[in-house]
Amino acid sequence: MTTNELLTKMEEAAFAPFYQEEIKAIFDHDVSSGKFEGETRDYTNAMKHLAKKLDPDKLTLLSEYESICQQIREFSARYGFIAGIFCGFKQLFTPDRAIDGGFNKYVVEDIAWKPRMERHTANYANINKRNDVYSRIVDGADKRTHNSMVSVDCYWSQVAHSASLNGFYCGYRAAGSITDHVALMEHHYMDRISKQITMEHTLGYIESYSDIERRIEREKAST
Repeated sequence: MTTNELLTKMEEAAFAPFYQEEIKAIFDHDVSSGKFEGETRDYTNAMKHLAKKLDPDKLTLLSEYESICQQIREFSARYGFIAGIFCGFKQLFTPDRAIDGGFNKYVVEDIAWKPRMERHTANYANINKRNDVYSRIVDGADKRTHNSMVSVDCYWSQVAHSASLNGFYCGYRAAGSITDHVALMEHHYMDRISKQITMEHTLGYIESYSDIERRIEREKAST
């Protein structure tokens, strides 16, 4: 077995179904705790409308559309993790202080913006295929059906974004864990932790105390 073959098998093992299931579980937990309430509600209502409105052929297309979106979500989770490892090491071993840890530059711009997204050929092909299926579903449809598909598309865009974000965070933390195993005392703790905390706050994983107080005040005012 060549080194490349060994690395490929190790990567496949690392991204076994368990990983994708856990990334999906994080999103499901976010939904159950109140995040993405609008997107989830609009998606549910849209799917109910489409189930009644679309003919059998277009319902088949809708199922295909969601299957492609699932593949895009899985790619986003996988690539996010790899980029997270890179960015974690980048912040550990360079002066880089990107407040989001590098998520926007190395994930969002890389898999969602042209021209860089085009280098991920399989995922880019899925994006084009998804867009084509979307167009076929809404072809000749009424305004409500068009709006329903917009809601479905917004929901799946959030799913993919969240998968890339949560994958990125796991990868970033993995870089720190690897470093701790090899050279625990060789990196200034306060500098490292300040970068991580700044990233976690920027990406929405933690709140500052002032954020918490404002949230409590809003909750009190609404009761």
